[in-house]
Amino acid sequence: LREVKRLNELVEEFLDSARPVRLDISPHDAGKIIGEVASTFRNDARYKGRLVLRTSASRLPPVHMDGSRFRQVLWNLILNAAQATPDYGTIAISATVDGDDLLVVVEDDGVGIDAIGLSRIFDPFYTTRSGGTGLGLANVERVVVGHGGTVRVSSVPGEGTRFALRFPLVGPP
Repeated sequence: LREVKRLNELVEEFLDSARPVRLDISPHDAGKIIGEVASTFRNDARYKGRLVLRTSASRLPPVHMDGSRFRQVLWNLILNAAQATPDYGTIAISATVDGDDLLVVVEDDGVGIDAIGLSRIFDPFYTTRSGGTGLGLANVERVVVGHGGTVRVSSVPGEGTRFALRFPLVGPP
């Protein structure tokens, strides 16, 4: 049953990546969504007690976004960070308002990504992980850009990776 579920998720991800991103835009409390995703991660048996997840996202105005897609983006980034971070490492999520944008940063102190990997990180089906689909980060970029935002990634091999996401507070153009 687990394998059927995994294959179903893979097919859904593949189909989702092949069609234009559809967004259900309405005002959302991004801080609350970050808290919910963090809570779910902290209770995940695969990582419980193995990694520290820190969050900082308070006093944010409502953001016009697709809340479900925002959750998906956060979850993909946290899982990637967890898989790249050794036991007892740290993942941090912060959210602040920067001008007219919500700035969300997800960073880890994991293995990092080399220059070749950074140049291909958002390519569909590119993965360095055994069992990975290579669709998670491609979908992260698609969803953020679909919101009219941007994704910036920086990494130092052996030190960690930082994703900085910008979402316009007023929603997509």
